Parts: sequence; structure tokens; C-alpha cells
Amino acid sequence: MQKITVHCGSDTVNKKVCRFLRENGFQPRSASEEENGSILALFVSLPKGSWEEKARALANGGTAVIAIVSPEEAASAERELSGVGGAVLCRPVRPSELLQALRICARVGCRLRALGDENERLKATIGELKLIDRAKCALVGYLGMTEKDAHRFLEKQSMDRRLPRREVALEILKAYET
Repeated sequence: MQKITVHCGSDTVNKKVCRFLRENGFQPRSASEEENGSILALFVSLPKGSWEEKARALANGGTAVIAIVSPEEAASAERELSGVGGAVLCRPVRPSELLQALRICARVGCRLRALGDENERLKATIGELKLIDRAKCALVGYLGMTEKDAHRFLEKQSMDRRLPRREVALEILKAYET
């Protein structure tokens, strides 16, 4: 079951939307509940200017966003969500259209989360490689090793001491850059 955070302008609409979502295999949460774990946020019947910032923040955090707005607000809502990939539907929305949009956006939300996780992993890897390169530069600069020898030294220390290369690099930097 996919978790969806529902932001509604009225309790009556909120109840109808949540009932519809439950009947169609989604797990709705109200906006007042904790939003962690929701792959999608649905904004329904909210006054202009009250939801846009929250929607952008959620979308930037990897949550797929759907806003259901009046036809008069559609162009403005499209502009607000254009940079973050949110979807805008105009009222009245047929149930089949809403379900299709929910399913598509739920898949997009899952993909966004996976890409965000991959991005964080790659950033950590790049940070580690920069640290190791700094340690190699320290060995070259302070001990007169060649880059190849410095690389071999780091690898050998890592294997001999059963430590990650990152830890060996930190020790080298601590010794030579203080």
C-alpha cells in the first residue's frame, strides 16, 4: 500500500478523498500526521498561496506532488510546480483521471526517492575519493613518493591493517596536515 499525504481545505473534502484513496488501495494520511514515508502528496481545494511553498519543499525532498485546483488557478499552479515536476489537475476531476495520475505520480515518487538515495551514495563516494587523493598528495609532498608509490602505500596499509582506505587516509592527513 502506498502512503499519500492529503492536504485539504475542508474536513468534508478530506474525508471523501481519504475514503476514495483507501477504496483504491492507497494509504492516506492527513497533513497533520507525520509525513515521513509518504511517496506522494495530494493538495485539494486549498486557497491560492497556502500550499505552493509546502508542495515545492516536498517535491524537492523527493515526494511526488499532485495539486487539484480550479481552472482559473491552473496556469499559476503549473508555474509554481514546473521546476519540481509536480502534476496539476483541474477541478472537477473524474475518479479514473485521479487514479491514473496517482499511480503515475506514485511511481515517479518511488523513482525520485531511489535517485535521491543514489545521489547521496555517489556524493559520499566522491568525498571519500577526494580525501584519499589529499592523503596521496600529502605523501607525495612530505615524503617525496611518486603518485604510484603513494597509491600503493595507501592500498597496502589498508589491506595489512584491515582498515578502509578512508581511515588510512584520515590518519595520514592527521599526521601530515596538522
